[in-house]
Amino acid sequence: MHSKAIKILWHKNLVLFFLLSACFKSPHVEFYTLNSNTFAGKALENVSKLKDITVGIGSVDIPEYLDRPQIVTLKGPHQLHLAEFHRWAGRLDTEITKVMKKNLSILLGTSRVVSFPWDPSEKPEFRVDLTFNHFEGTLGKALRIQGVWRLSGKGLKGAPLYQQFDQTITISGPNYEDLAVAYSKGLWDLSQVISKVISNNIRISTKK
Repeated sequence: MHSKAIKILWHKNLVLFFLLSACFKSPHVEFYTLNSNTFAGKALENVSKLKDITVGIGSVDIPEYLDRPQIVTLKGPHQLHLAEFHRWAGRLDTEITKVMKKNLSILLGTSRVVSFPWDPSEKPEFRVDLTFNHFEGTLGKALRIQGVWRLSGKGLKGAPLYQQFDQTITISGPNYEDLAVAYSKGLWDLSQVISKVISNNIRISTKK
Protein backbone atom coordinates (compact mmCIF):
# COMPACT_ATOMS: atom_id res chain seq x y z
CA MET A 1 0.00 0.00 0.00
CA HIS A 2 2.82 2.31 0.84
CA SER A 3 4.60 1.67 -2.47
CA LYS A 4 1.33 2.21 -4.35
CA ALA A 5 0.87 5.61 -2.71
CA ILE A 6 4.43 6.54 -3.61
CA LYS A 7 3.81 5.48 -7.21
CA ILE A 8 0.66 7.62 -7.45
CA LEU A 9 2.46 10.59 -5.94
CA TRP A 10 5.33 10.12 -8.41
CA HIS A 11 2.93 10.16 -11.35
CA LYS A 12 1.23 13.31 -10.05
CA ASN A 13 4.58 15.05 -9.68
CA LEU A 14 5.55 13.98 -13.19
CA VAL A 15 2.34 15.44 -14.64
CA LEU A 16 2.89 18.65 -12.65
CA PHE A 17 6.45 18.86 -13.98
CA PHE A 18 5.31 18.65 -17.62
CA LEU A 19 2.55 21.20 -17.01
CA LEU A 20 5.02 23.65 -15.48
CA SER A 21 7.50 23.00 -18.29
CA ALA A 22 4.84 23.89 -20.84
CA CYS A 23 4.00 27.09 -18.98
CA PHE A 24 7.60 28.25 -18.75
CA LYS A 25 8.70 27.17 -22.22
CA SER A 26 10.91 29.80 -23.85
CA PRO A 27 9.33 31.73 -26.74
CA HIS A 28 10.46 30.79 -30.23
CA VAL A 29 13.42 32.85 -31.49
CA GLU A 30 12.97 34.43 -34.93
CA PHE A 31 15.97 35.14 -37.15
CA TYR A 32 16.20 37.85 -39.79
CA THR A 33 18.53 38.64 -42.66
CA LEU A 34 19.21 41.62 -44.90
CA ASN A 35 18.67 41.15 -48.62
CA SER A 36 19.46 42.92 -51.86
CA ASN A 37 16.54 45.17 -52.62
CA THR A 38 15.06 43.12 -55.45
CA PHE A 39 11.80 45.10 -55.49
CA ALA A 40 13.77 48.21 -56.54
CA GLY A 41 14.14 46.79 -60.04
CA LYS A 42 17.13 46.09 -62.22
CA ALA A 43 20.33 48.10 -62.51
CA LEU A 44 19.93 51.80 -63.22
CA GLU A 45 19.75 52.65 -66.89
CA ASN A 46 22.43 55.34 -66.62
CA VAL A 47 24.98 53.04 -65.00
CA SER A 48 27.53 51.40 -67.29
CA LYS A 49 27.98 47.65 -67.47
CA LEU A 50 31.44 47.30 -65.96
CA LYS A 51 31.94 43.53 -66.08
CA ASP A 52 35.73 43.79 -66.15
CA ILE A 53 36.10 46.00 -63.09
CA THR A 54 36.70 44.70 -59.57
CA VAL A 55 35.21 46.45 -56.56
CA GLY A 56 36.14 45.57 -53.00
CA ILE A 57 34.12 46.06 -49.84
CA GLY A 58 36.77 46.78 -47.21
CA SER A 59 35.93 47.61 -43.61
CA VAL A 60 32.33 47.86 -42.39
CA ASP A 61 32.29 49.45 -38.94
CA ILE A 62 29.19 49.61 -36.76
CA PRO A 63 28.71 50.99 -33.23
CA GLU A 64 29.64 48.57 -30.45
CA TYR A 65 26.10 48.48 -29.07
CA LEU A 66 24.89 47.03 -32.39
CA ASP A 67 27.52 44.29 -32.50
CA ARG A 68 25.30 41.60 -30.99
CA PRO A 69 22.83 38.96 -32.22
CA GLN A 70 19.76 40.75 -30.85
CA ILE A 71 18.11 43.36 -33.08
CA VAL A 72 18.45 46.76 -31.44
CA THR A 73 15.65 49.31 -31.71
CA LEU A 74 15.00 52.70 -30.16
CA LYS A 75 12.77 52.78 -27.11
CA GLY A 76 13.24 56.49 -26.48
CA PRO A 77 15.68 59.34 -27.12
CA HIS A 78 18.17 57.85 -24.66
CA GLN A 79 17.02 54.24 -24.41
CA LEU A 80 17.54 51.13 -26.53
CA HIS A 81 15.65 47.85 -26.68
CA LEU A 82 17.40 44.52 -27.33
CA ALA A 83 14.99 42.02 -28.86
CA GLU A 84 15.96 38.76 -27.18
CA PHE A 85 13.67 36.70 -29.42
CA HIS A 86 14.27 38.61 -32.67
CA ARG A 87 17.85 38.24 -33.87
CA TRP A 88 20.04 38.71 -36.92
CA ALA A 89 20.83 35.46 -38.71
CA GLY A 90 24.51 36.46 -38.82
CA ARG A 91 26.79 39.22 -37.59
CA LEU A 92 25.28 42.57 -38.54
CA ASP A 93 28.48 43.88 -40.17
CA THR A 94 28.68 40.67 -42.21
CA GLU A 95 25.04 41.02 -43.25
CA ILE A 96 25.70 44.60 -44.41
CA THR A 97 28.79 43.50 -46.36
CA LYS A 98 26.83 40.72 -48.08
CA VAL A 99 24.07 43.06 -49.20
CA MET A 100 26.43 45.82 -50.36
CA LYS A 101 28.34 43.30 -52.48
CA LYS A 102 25.15 42.10 -54.14
CA ASN A 103 23.80 45.63 -54.65
CA LEU A 104 26.98 46.95 -56.27
CA SER A 105 27.21 43.86 -58.45
CA ILE A 106 23.69 44.53 -59.76
CA LEU A 107 24.14 48.28 -60.18
CA LEU A 108 27.56 48.14 -61.85
CA GLY A 109 26.87 45.05 -63.91
CA THR A 110 29.91 43.16 -62.65
CA SER A 111 30.24 39.87 -60.82
CA ARG A 112 33.67 40.89 -59.54
CA VAL A 113 32.67 42.44 -56.22
CA VAL A 114 34.73 41.02 -53.38
CA SER A 115 35.01 41.53 -49.65
CA PHE A 116 38.10 41.90 -47.49
CA PRO A 117 40.36 39.98 -47.18
CA TRP A 118 40.66 39.39 -50.92
CA ASP A 119 43.25 37.52 -52.97
CA PRO A 120 46.37 39.70 -53.45
CA SER A 121 46.31 38.86 -57.15
CA GLU A 122 42.83 40.38 -57.42
CA LYS A 123 43.38 43.76 -55.83
CA PRO A 124 40.24 45.78 -56.66
CA GLU A 125 40.36 48.94 -58.76
CA PHE A 126 37.93 50.52 -56.29
CA ARG A 127 37.68 49.95 -52.55
CA VAL A 128 34.67 50.99 -50.49
CA ASP A 129 34.94 51.37 -46.70
CA LEU A 130 31.86 52.12 -44.61
CA THR A 131 31.44 53.53 -41.13
CA PHE A 132 27.94 53.51 -39.64
CA ASN A 133 27.25 55.81 -36.69
CA HIS A 134 23.54 55.00 -36.67
CA PHE A 135 21.78 51.85 -37.82
CA GLU A 136 18.66 51.69 -35.68
CA GLY A 137 15.03 52.72 -35.65
CA THR A 138 11.64 52.49 -33.96
CA LEU A 139 9.31 49.63 -34.88
CA GLY A 140 6.35 50.78 -36.94
CA LYS A 141 7.83 54.23 -37.51
CA ALA A 142 11.19 54.93 -39.15
CA LEU A 143 14.86 54.06 -38.98
CA ARG A 144 18.05 56.02 -39.51
CA ILE A 145 21.17 54.98 -41.42
CA GLN A 146 23.94 57.52 -40.94
CA GLY A 147 27.70 57.54 -41.36
CA VAL A 148 30.54 58.00 -43.84
CA TRP A 149 31.74 55.99 -46.83
CA ARG A 150 35.21 56.17 -48.35
CA LEU A 151 36.18 55.37 -51.92
CA SER A 152 39.80 54.65 -52.82
CA GLY A 153 41.88 52.49 -55.16
CA LYS A 154 43.97 52.65 -58.30
CA GLY A 155 40.88 53.25 -60.44
CA LEU A 156 40.17 56.52 -58.67
CA LYS A 157 41.69 59.63 -60.18
CA GLY A 158 43.03 61.73 -57.33
CA ALA A 159 42.82 61.42 -53.55
CA PRO A 160 40.34 59.09 -51.82
CA LEU A 161 36.80 60.41 -51.64
CA TYR A 162 34.85 60.74 -48.39
CA GLN A 163 31.11 61.22 -48.40
CA GLN A 164 28.64 61.42 -45.55
CA PHE A 165 25.22 59.81 -45.73
CA ASP A 166 22.16 60.29 -43.56
CA GLN A 167 18.97 58.48 -44.51
CA THR A 168 15.58 58.17 -42.84
CA ILE A 169 13.51 55.25 -44.09
CA THR A 170 9.86 54.74 -43.21
CA ILE A 171 9.07 51.27 -41.84
CA SER A 172 6.00 49.91 -43.63
CA GLY A 173 4.69 47.83 -40.73
CA PRO A 174 4.99 47.04 -37.01
CA ASN A 175 7.02 43.84 -37.28
CA TYR A 176 10.72 43.05 -37.21
CA GLU A 177 10.50 41.70 -40.74
CA ASP A 178 9.28 45.14 -41.84
CA LEU A 179 12.31 46.61 -40.07
CA ALA A 180 14.67 44.28 -41.96
CA VAL A 181 13.04 45.25 -45.27
CA ALA A 182 13.49 48.94 -44.47
CA TYR A 183 17.19 48.39 -43.66
CA SER A 184 17.60 46.60 -46.98
CA LYS A 185 15.94 49.52 -48.77
CA GLY A 186 18.31 51.98 -47.07
CA LEU A 187 21.37 49.96 -48.12
CA TRP A 188 20.04 49.79 -51.68
CA ASP A 189 19.71 53.60 -51.78
CA LEU A 190 23.24 53.98 -50.40
CA SER A 191 24.55 51.51 -52.99
CA GLN A 192 23.01 53.58 -55.79
CA VAL A 193 24.95 56.65 -54.67
CA ILE A 194 28.25 54.76 -54.44
CA SER A 195 27.75 53.03 -57.80
CA LYS A 196 27.13 56.37 -59.53
CA VAL A 197 30.38 57.78 -58.15
CA ILE A 198 32.32 54.71 -59.28
CA SER A 199 30.71 54.80 -62.73
CA ASN A 200 31.40 58.52 -63.16
CA ASN A 201 35.07 58.04 -62.27
CA ILE A 202 35.43 55.31 -64.87
CA ARG A 203 33.81 57.49 -67.53
CA ILE A 204 36.15 60.36 -66.69
CA SER A 205 39.22 58.14 -66.92
CA THR A 206 37.97 56.68 -70.22
CA LYS A 207 37.54 60.15 -71.75
CA LYS A 208 41.08 61.07 -70.75
